[in-house]
Amino acid sequence: DGVLNVDTQSLEGMARARKNKLIDSGLVDVFTTSYFLEGALMFTSKHKGRAFTILQHPVAQAENVYRARDPSLRDMSLAEFLESPNYIDNW
Repeated sequence: DGVLNVDTQSLEGMARARKNKLIDSGLVDVFTTSYFLEGALMFTSKHKGRAFTILQHPVAQAENVYRARDPSLRDMSLAEFLESPNYIDNW
């Protein structure tokens, strides 16, 4: 049908994709996931994978989080926000 519906952004979806042999199906050239180890398990010696990472500069990432913060925190400066428990600096 030309449609592939797999959720690679959840552990359940990754388990389903692996169970259904997504990589062996030949339908996928690229997939993205936040679960690196589970993603690596999708590949076999017959169908080898390559991994790459795209990272946002940490200062730009912090600024984006600051700009998108809760409206109740609007009076906080960037420095105050970064020192507060509202800023999570590591996924």
